[in-house]
Amino acid sequence: MTLQRVRRIVALTVVFTLLCMGIVRPRPARAVDTAVLVLGSIAAYVAFVSVGTLLTRRYTATSMELMEPPPRDDQQEPGVRFAPHCRQNSPNLKLICW
Repeated sequence: MTLQRVRRIVALTVVFTLLCMGIVRPRPARAVDTAVLVLGSIAAYVAFVSVGTLLTRRYTATSMELMEPPPRDDQQEPGVRFAPHCRQNSPNLKLICW
């Protein structure tokens, strides 16, 4: 056996021994403060919702133009109409119009 091969076998043996000792004798468990856990999860939820909202609500001129239906010259019949039949002339989406 060459010296290089002996070194490699010794190194692998040491690494394998350390891994086995870590698996057989794990670190002791520590208790987590409940308040920290609850406040951390609430903060993570708020951050997730905020980031998701910022990523999905980007208004540009072209996106607003795509949302607005073309103007109609004909008179619409009176009564309550739902969103697809309403004229969307503001940045807020109308769900019902009359």
